[in-house]
Amino acid sequence: MNHWYNGAPGEGDTVRSPAMTQRYATARRCFTTLRVYDLRLDHPATAWTAHCDRLRHSLQAFHWVQPDWERLHHGASLMAAHYPVLRLTLFADGREWVTGRELPADLEQRQTQGIVAWVDEAGDYGRSLPAHKTGNYLGCWLAQKAAQRQGAQEAILTNGQPLARNQHRQPLGLGRWPVVYAPRRRNFAGGGAISADCGSAGDRDPG
Repeated sequence: MNHWYNGAPGEGDTVRSPAMTQRYATARRCFTTLRVYDLRLDHPATAWTAHCDRLRHSLQAFHWVQPDWERLHHGASLMAAHYPVLRLTLFADGREWVTGRELPADLEQRQTQGIVAWVDEAGDYGRSLPAHKTGNYLGCWLAQKAAQRQGAQEAILTNGQPLARNQHRQPLGLGRWPVVYAPRRRNFAGGGAISADCGSAGDRDPG
């Protein structure tokens, strides 16, 4: 079982249909990514309710169709038996898609040693509808490519306003891991990074 789509389990890494292609082409989807603890959606650390609330907020803001929440929970429960990380994707017409993946192989190293992040101090890259996690990745993807050209792993997006000198040394609190800040290879221990895919560091679009 590789994914759950529209009320049924599926094999393979992708769902291929004209309708799915159109939804992806127009980015008509919102998502949330969660870590499953002890194979349980109801584990407090999994924060299932909070993730569903995030999705409801976006659906209401976009005036999209509500999914069958019980069916979503059932599919996610089946997927949780196989994967420690789940992505819940909802489409504008109310269909659901649940995919899973493993934790990063270097997770312990990232948690203890941090990662290298490049800060977009000029504000050249931005997120579409930043209050929501949608399928529009272009700005974030470009930001990550810019970060990689600077020898960094992730990008931290800004609004282009200058940062105060001592602000660089405050915990950023934007992600899961410590950060080695390297806009000009000036290193410091910070709080966290925004991944270039509009989510927490390590979050990746399955498509």
